[in-house]
Amino acid sequence: MPFGLDLTRSIVNVQWGGGIFVVAYQWFGTNPSSNVWTSDAQGKQWQKTFSTPANSSGFRVSAFPGGGVHGMISIADAADRPIFVLGGRDGDTGGAMFLNSSDGKKWSSKSQSADDGEVYLLTWDEDAKTFYAGMWLLTQDGTGYDVALKSTDGTNWTEVTRVVTVPGYRPPVERFCSDKIKDRNGNRVPTSVFGYNKGSDTLIAPEPIDMTFGQGYTTTGTELKHGLQLKIIRGPANDSPGTDIISLPSGMSRVWAVGYVGSIWQAVGEMPSGSFASGVVATSNDVGLNWEKTLTESPGSSFTAVAAGQTASPASSGR
Repeated sequence: MPFGLDLTRSIVNVQWGGGIFVVAYQWFGTNPSSNVWTSDAQGKQWQKTFSTPANSSGFRVSAFPGGGVHGMISIADAADRPIFVLGGRDGDTGGAMFLNSSDGKKWSSKSQSADDGEVYLLTWDEDAKTFYAGMWLLTQDGTGYDVALKSTDGTNWTEVTRVVTVPGYRPPVERFCSDKIKDRNGNRVPTSVFGYNKGSDTLIAPEPIDMTFGQGYTTTGTELKHGLQLKIIRGPANDSPGTDIISLPSGMSRVWAVGYVGSIWQAVGEMPSGSFASGVVATSNDVGLNWEKTLTESPGSSFTAVAAGQTASPASSGR
């Protein structure tokens, strides 16, 4: 796996208006496992809705921040339909794979490539009603590719473009990400990494954001900067526009992603646990002023990405 995340475990979180999903990627040596957790509407009570145990074949959620996203896809002569999409790889074949659900409770998987690879990033374009994904591949001739994919239904994907992963290449999915915030290298950021309240024009994100776009993180020294603080941006439509940099929720050592839905903010990351880290989710109902830990994982894990949405179509969306 040439572009893997250099962490022993990682977890992905997905949330929606009626509750919150968390997908756990736990790397136990060469035998990772994945779990999906679902919360109540307050984001504080959790239930496991999907699991791939260690040593079992099947879907493994991506080890990279941004591996889960939600969208309201357009349906002809009907209300928009919600769908949740998770990206990762097949633990049996090593090929890239998607997992999706219309309600966050029942999940189905679909292989994207038989070559060694991983769907490492997902983002949603609300204006185009389109999902975009970043995928790395290692073909049988030893060539590495970074591939941009798109989908209007979250299930069927087509290739937009691909580039060879030579030093200094531009990841093709980056131009389809959001320009609401940039990472520390000036890149656009997928919607699966930050939370945004359109009504109050408020955005909360890890600070700094360091998107590697499938190229791998290094955890030695000071090279890994991602998520050491939180950034709150209140835009021009807010009653009190401005930007604040705040400390992480108490006990957290890193925040990988933030999500928002229905007045609930979720910060997902990790906290110290002996010689390992443990995944942790912290919930806020007051725009990041106060946080409460609502879910923790086993030692050797970290929550890494978040996306927000609804489980039912709003009545106003019918056509």
